[in-house]
Amino acid sequence: MLAVGVAIGVMLTRPAPKAPAPSGGANALGTLIHDEAHRAEADFSELRRHGQAVLTIAGVLVAALSTLFGFAASKDDVVSMPRTAVALITISLVFFVMAGVFVLLMFLPARIKWPDARGLKNLVTASWDSPGWDKSVADVTTDYLVSLRKANSAQHKKLSAAVGLEVAGIFLSAAAAVALIAPTYAGR
Repeated sequence: MLAVGVAIGVMLTRPAPKAPAPSGGANALGTLIHDEAHRAEADFSELRRHGQAVLTIAGVLVAALSTLFGFAASKDDVVSMPRTAVALITISLVFFVMAGVFVLLMFLPARIKWPDARGLKNLVTASWDSPGWDKSVADVTTDYLVSLRKANSAQHKKLSAAVGLEVAGIFLSAAAAVALIAPTYAGR
């Protein structure tokens, strides 16, 4: 089960492959920069989508473990849990909540250098037919691309931490289940 969780975590956090650079002059370079910016935008959205999945799973697991604790703490003493199981479940709950926090951090505004609309308007007005127009567009797009890649790297780290905590929480939950079941089978 841990191996499956790790494999899923690796798949979720693996960066997208980079496309080879096209050959040619300035227009090919501009096309490459433009395409890379679109790829980085897609990566940014994908990382957040994966973060939403991690948050959903962590939330479901927190709810399930909280319900188990609710039964264990009931006044009727319906469920009696060994201290080891209580400790493991408590730690796994903390890990699931921490995974959720890392995902929520992914949704804070990223520091992306967006092209300024007024600056772009001025650039269009002043330089539309100028010989350096392609370079100006490439400069703006490159700044945007660099900031997206930095944001993606930060998102990737947070998602990796969230997935790692979630996998550890799942492992601890499984260990708690064993601690709950083991006394039942020890007497046989």
